Amino acid sequence: MPKKKLYSPNQNELFQISRSNIQSFLECPRCFYLQTIKGIKHPSGLPLPINMAIDSILKKEFDYYREKNTPHPEVQKFLHAPIRPYQGDEFVGWRKGAKFVHEQTNFEILGKFDDVWCSEDGSELYLADYKGGAVSASGTSVLHQSFRNQMDIYLWIAKKVDNRFSNRSFFYYKKLKKEDFMDDSKFITEIVEYIADDSWVEQTIIDLHSSLNSNTPPKPHGECKHCNYISQINEDNVLTTVDRVASSVIPKNKGKNEELQKLLIAEERLQEAKNLYVYPDLSGKVLQAVRELSEQKKLIGKTLEKGFDAAGLVIKPDDGKARDLDKWYGYIIIESEYFRELTWMMNMMLRIFKDYFQGMEAREYLYDHIANRMKESLKTNGINEVFRDVMDEAEKLIQKVKANYLN
Repeated sequence: MPKKKLYSPNQNELFQISRSNIQSFLECPRCFYLQTIKGIKHPSGLPLPINMAIDSILKKEFDYYREKNTPHPEVQKFLHAPIRPYQGDEFVGWRKGAKFVHEQTNFEILGKFDDVWCSEDGSELYLADYKGGAVSASGTSVLHQSFRNQMDIYLWIAKKVDNRFSNRSFFYYKKLKKEDFMDDSKFITEIVEYIADDSWVEQTIIDLHSSLNSNTPPKPHGECKHCNYISQINEDNVLTTVDRVASSVIPKNKGKNEELQKLLIAEERLQEAKNLYVYPDLSGKVLQAVRELSEQKKLIGKTLEKGFDAAGLVIKPDDGKARDLDKWYGYIIIESEYFRELTWMMNMMLRIFKDYFQGMEAREYLYDHIANRMKESLKTNGINEVFRDVMDEAEKLIQKVKANYLN
């Protein structure tokens, strides 16, 4: 199977979106974006060989009755109606993949129909989908939301290719009724009728298109197990992030080239920090973990509870206590309830730039840029946005100094 092309934001070329793609977008816009734009796929589940075998056998079975142009006996038994497999020549193409070009988005929407049934006179068509499973302990059937979504999307496509399709659709189940021994267990048939609703599908396609044309990934779905897993990894890395971004080795060069190398290493460390914290989203859970670990005194070697106190910069709690500001004359002073998080950010910046900004005057130059941006951002933004602004200011500082070397 050829590898699917990645989507380029605002591309003019026709791009194919399958029914399963739309379902992926519904489950988590962020995962869908990363897969479609970046080619980053989350781990796939295990194949279900029994379900695949059921699907294959039922297709052959219904094709047998299709050729005879007669209803399937079990369909007639359960539905008490002469509904039969549709014989039209176009069905072969629909099973391989019914397609419709949505002009507003320039997406080719694809859906592969398991089967199409029809009324006795052929004036109405019904979508049918085969499913495998086991008989539930309660003995009642509940359609999963993903199954409903699947049929709704198929119906939207079906109506575009043939106006005879009805909202009436069917799920044809083969369920294993388990007994104490395998030889006593058997498959039973169940047909669930579902009145599909395709009214929401087109707007979802438009929203999907808008999401893919953004320069940044959307926020993850709150219940996405993959995003939640990554978020937990990022929180676990809070203790080691600063050390990790300071691990590069400076090549031994001389003069201007040596200083440029130090700056390029700082750029690498900044990029590593951005990757680790999924910039520009920068999950607020990370900063929450910083605060909690600091309060529990679990950030060994870090003085977050004391704030930041160095020549040129003071970060202190906004606790309303009187203090002597004379000794801080000429300093940048930041008083905030987020003093722990701000101190952690500044410690990170110092590690990133540790080889380039050496000495008191150089560090005061760094504070002038990073701490002032931090202070201004605090006036209008939450702590997560402040973190993003600090990253942005560090990037601007690197590009500004780099330009001086390259010009």
